[in-house]
This record gives sequence, structure tokens and C-alpha cells, in this order.
Amino acid sequence: MPSLEEIREQISILPNSATLTKREINALPEILWEGEAIQKAAQGFYGMSNGMLVATNKRLIFIDKGIVKLKVES
Repeated sequence: MPSLEEIREQISILPNSATLTKREINALPEILWEGEAIQKAAQGFYGMSNGMLVATNKRLIFIDKGIVKLKVES
């Protein structure tokens, strides 16, 4: 799994990195697989959830990190 520091480095080069929420970014080390790299990311809605859509070199992931629970669909 990539570390939070590695994830932040990957996200910092994205054109819209300032609009991404920290809750979802901080959850990524638990979600990403070994060797998985972030290609694109965007904030948005899926169903009734507000979260972040992440495109990696291996899959497409929607993350909704609430105060109490974490919802992940890939």
C-alpha cells in the first residue's frame, strides 16, 4: 500500500488538487493496492453520497468518508 505521503505527492501534481477533500485523501492508504498509482481525481456525487472519484492505473474508485463510516466502491 502506498503511504499517505506518497499519495499526497501523487495528488499534488493533479490540476484540481486544491478542490479535493482531506477526509477522502487520508482514507486512501487503506484503500489503494500495492503498486496502484493515482492518475486522476475529482470531487462529486454518486447516488446520495458526496465524495471523491479516483482513477488509478488499476481501477476506478468512489470514496465517501463520513464522520463515522467509510463507503468505498470500485
